[in-house]
Amino acid sequence: MLSVLRELAQQMRNEAIAIESLLKDSIRTWTEWRDTLQAQVAGKDKEMRSADAAIDEITFSLKQKGGPLQVALNRQSQRGLRPGIELCNDKAQHALHQELMMLKSSLLALENQLGEGISQEISCRKGSTKGEIGDMRTESCD
Repeated sequence: MLSVLRELAQQMRNEAIAIESLLKDSIRTWTEWRDTLQAQVAGKDKEMRSADAAIDEITFSLKQKGGPLQVALNRQSQRGLRPGIELCNDKAQHALHQELMMLKSSLLALENQLGEGISQEISCRKGSTKGEIGDMRTESCD
């Protein structure tokens, strides 16, 4: 009877050692996954901060371009309101028209960049919330 108890105790020790080994492996695997996910989150946060900074810079540029555009538009409308002038077709009018066209194209380019930046940031944020835990791939939003 004593030998049976010893044998049973030895079996239980062996099972406890095997379970402890499995638990250690599982903890190591989960720790690696957690560290990988934390690195991915940190990378996404960095990308989002960079995108936010770019959007802020473009928005600031748009505000800066808005003032000169309004001045040029006011100058053009004032030239057209001068008494006795039906058609302003001189160098000053052509230069003013060129300035307006340049400002408008610059403004459109900045607005397009802003739209692209916002859509890219939205897709990056959606991608960071839809990541699968089992799939440890990292995707960058360039």
